[in-house]
Amino acid sequence: MKERKIFNIGFHKTGTTSLTQFMREHGFKVLHSVSYSMVKLGLGVQGCAEEGDGTSVDLDSLIDQGLLDGLVRKFDYFSDNPWPLLYRRLDRNYPESLFILTRRKVDGWINSLLKYSSEENTRMRQMIYGYGNPHHHVARYRKIYLAHNRAVEKYFSGRQNFMVIDLEEDDRAIAAGLHAFLGVEPTSAVFPSLNRGGG
Repeated sequence: MKERKIFNIGFHKTGTTSLTQFMREHGFKVLHSVSYSMVKLGLGVQGCAEEGDGTSVDLDSLIDQGLLDGLVRKFDYFSDNPWPLLYRRLDRNYPESLFILTRRKVDGWINSLLKYSSEENTRMRQMIYGYGNPHHHVARYRKIYLAHNRAVEKYFSGRQNFMVIDLEEDDRAIAAGLHAFLGVEPTSAVFPSLNRGGG
């Protein structure tokens, strides 16, 4: 599996839909589906779950390497959960890969998450945050989000295969940065602005 893979390791509601569209427009085969990823990685189905007791799950420990290799082989670019939580393993197992951290200010992130999330619990949110519903546990969600971004930036500090995209940046600057980072010819000078209110 020598092809260079690209992983978006930013949390949901941080411009992931826009970046996925950018990748699609530049000819990459993309995977941007929580439900599909969960099933193919042996994590079960999304569905609704109980609220949880605040205990996060180590997703990495639940995923068989054979299943991971099989899924990674099929696509060029990977986005949305659970991919952000797997960045250390992805870096170890696919050392030629590129990693992109999409992020936004925490207040904008949590407001978008609350606006676009139902009050039903989901299994993936329960595994990540310990609680399946952000509406009842805002402080916990904020804490996990900020801790993830700090850990990712520390882990990849000084690495040439890592890029940060701030959603508040100018769309032209984001596009130019991505073209240089990925080494691709531009299909547009502007980064797509899809679901900008929701990510």
